[in-house]
Amino acid sequence: MGDRMTKILFIEDDLEMQELLKDYLLHYDFHLTAFANPLEGMAQLKINHYDLVLLDLMLPILDGFEVCKKIRQESNIPIIISSARGNLGDKVLAFEYGADDYLAKPYEPKELLI
Repeated sequence: MGDRMTKILFIEDDLEMQELLKDYLLHYDFHLTAFANPLEGMAQLKINHYDLVLLDLMLPILDGFEVCKKIRQESNIPIIISSARGNLGDKVLAFEYGADDYLAKPYEPKELLI
């Protein structure tokens, strides 16, 4: 039997950030699957089981707010916004679109574990 690894879907176009979090979270039994393209990330959400979505707001093709809204229409999976856009208006909008939490970049990866 044993413990099941927590699976996180990370939609983030900063590849350096993807690798940093992927390496860090692996030490704590979190498996991070990252996509720079939000459409690919949302498609994966329909195919595979994830425990959490970590979502950037500034994305190519589709704005992170739209991604959040679309995910929330189809799923009640927890969504954490991970964004450099830390102003209050963006935070309020993210929560209105269904986000469960908001981490303003830069942040320490350890904050995700809390």
